[in-house]
Amino acid sequence: MANCAQCDRYQFTCTVCKPGFWGPKCQFLCGVNCVEFGGARYCNISDGTCRDGCMPTYFKHDCSGSCPNCANNVCHRTTGTCLDPICDSGFFGETCYQSCPANCGLDPNGLAYCDFTSGDCTYGCRDGYYGAKCTLGCSQFCKRSPANTEKACNVGKFGTFCNEDCPGGVQCRNLTCNRYTSTCIGCVVLKWGDICNRTCPNCVNGLCEQSTGFCQLGCVNGYYGDNCNYRCGDRCTVCNRVNGTCDVCNVSTFGDTCQRNCSGNCVSDPGQSFITCAKENGDCTSGVCKPGFFSPHCALTCSPTCAERGPDMQVCKIDTGDCLHGCDDGFYNPTCAHPCSNTCRNKRCVNAGNNCVDGCVAEYYNFPTCDTPCNSNCVNSTCDDIGGACSYGCRVGYYGNQCQLTCLLNNTCVNNTCDRTLGYCRECDLPKPGFQCREAACDVGFYGNTPCPGGSNCSGSTCERYTARCKGCISGRYGDHCERTCSNCASGVRDQTFGVCQGACVDGYFGKKCDTRCGNRCTRCAQFTGACLVCNVGAHGTSCEFNCSNQCLPLSSGIISCNKVNGYCDSGACVPGLYRPTCTSSCSSNCKDDVCELQSGNCTNGCNVGWFGRFCDGTCSANCVNRNCLGSADSCLEGCVPEMYGPQCNIPCNSNCSTGVCNITGYCTRGCLPGWNGDMCDRMCNATCTDGRCSRTLGLVPPD
Repeated sequence: MANCAQCDRYQFTCTVCKPGFWGPKCQFLCGVNCVEFGGARYCNISDGTCRDGCMPTYFKHDCSGSCPNCANNVCHRTTGTCLDPICDSGFFGETCYQSCPANCGLDPNGLAYCDFTSGDCTYGCRDGYYGAKCTLGCSQFCKRSPANTEKACNVGKFGTFCNEDCPGGVQCRNLTCNRYTSTCIGCVVLKWGDICNRTCPNCVNGLCEQSTGFCQLGCVNGYYGDNCNYRCGDRCTVCNRVNGTCDVCNVSTFGDTCQRNCSGNCVSDPGQSFITCAKENGDCTSGVCKPGFFSPHCALTCSPTCAERGPDMQVCKIDTGDCLHGCDDGFYNPTCAHPCSNTCRNKRCVNAGNNCVDGCVAEYYNFPTCDTPCNSNCVNSTCDDIGGACSYGCRVGYYGNQCQLTCLLNNTCVNNTCDRTLGYCRECDLPKPGFQCREAACDVGFYGNTPCPGGSNCSGSTCERYTARCKGCISGRYGDHCERTCSNCASGVRDQTFGVCQGACVDGYFGKKCDTRCGNRCTRCAQFTGACLVCNVGAHGTSCEFNCSNQCLPLSSGIISCNKVNGYCDSGACVPGLYRPTCTSSCSSNCKDDVCELQSGNCTNGCNVGWFGRFCDGTCSANCVNRNCLGSADSCLEGCVPEMYGPQCNIPCNSNCSTGVCNITGYCTRGCLPGWNGDMCDRMCNATCTDGRCSRTLGLVPPD
């Protein structure tokens, strides 16, 4: 990737090439006919398309096509069609690759031209020829004809005037045919017939008789018949030319019709990469099988118990299958087909299954046949493979060389054993009898010479000599070895065997042994029924399945708790905005400070401005200033709005009041409209008032 300018670090491909190169690894050169830019050629990285076009007389995406005969040396980039409909002398057609007829006349400069499209001669014909393309020969009797005597036609021509093309054309040998019959005078190879238009592709060297097509030198492989026009069988390389029976099969096949495959276990002949076998019986021609197989056709498998010497080494003889390197452990005979006796150590034997080589397995003796089991009273049932003496001593209660004798029960040691030779407990013969002697006493904390399993958990650290059971347990323990704890008993246990508690359980447990947990949310429950008596903080209900309302005010300890039965808040108070004993109902949003009485919900601190009533659910009249009232909607605290008056602010000011405004008595505080007078502007001015203006009190024309 030395020509990469940039590459993809994960795909290991180029994304940009250096000038002059293209391809996924920039391994290809741009076409030599690409137009250079800045002294270098540039082309598309994926297909080599010239970026800056082609040099004159070249086309195609990579400028590999040539159009040298186009006039002005220009042609279409993709198709090669001449852009100007003019060809250089001697050529015609869209790409100027067709030659003008050979007999066209010449122009004044000695050059031959023909029509761009049709190829008709532009300047007439040479002497002796006529026609649009000057392909017809003048009669030999023409005065100016160069052929003024009878003679053979030119190569490729026939007819009285030698003006017709031989029908066989290039298929005729040397392009010649009979002047009067047009029959080819001989055919090129692979052709036959009067005009050599029939093929004989399966003849050796392509040679066949012109008249019949009979292959003169025989057939190529895979064909038969006089004309070699019949195929041999699909798997046949060479067959009889007359009847088609197969003589040679394709590689790796055999049989009368090559219908069978050679064994894939055959090894190929030296220097060959394919397998071959005898056509008649399929025997491997190399005489060698792949490791692990045998027989002439390598179809049989060597015994899997033959020993191997490596992956490429033969395992057994090709003719008999006998193992070449002996047997795997556990088998014998030439083909390693028979197993050694299971009583042979390492399962190795020779010549016979019970002729052991390495001795007997631990459980048998009588070497080399190893056919006698050790006495079942031997420890691990193992013994010496010659005489059968127990290798690891006797099982408890037995003695003797082969542990064939039974110890007397009243003479055994504590562990029920006895001396292997004498048959009784030798511990009792010592000046100070050992712990195994049944008459010997034990030290405190021991039974025999073994510490009591319960140790300090046993009462007084003592235990029974023969059972090791503690003689009582310390507080909080029970069991044979006081190994079990009764930590959930409030006041210790009643007996060592069952661990039943003497009294109540600690909080959170119940049952005779206080070993069952109360419910998940229960602090204390009934000892024998498990019914919850006290819930965890924050829970209530029969099984403490409900949560106390988190709207309860906490106790002085900061904990929220409630009554187990009904869930009432223990603090007797709710957070602002809620009431009821369980704090589940909301105070009216119109209560001042969001405070209401716990039981009834009455607003404790009164109402927000604009509301009235016990629950502050009544709306003050819009006629009250700031909509502020007390006790009822029309009991205005701050008076009436300017347009209303009266004790309940429900009477509108007289419409004759200037700007419609009056005080609480109805007096128009800003005077009257023109034409009216009186405190409430409810009287019309005297008729003598011509401009509608009069005294507010008398109704007369006001003095100047």
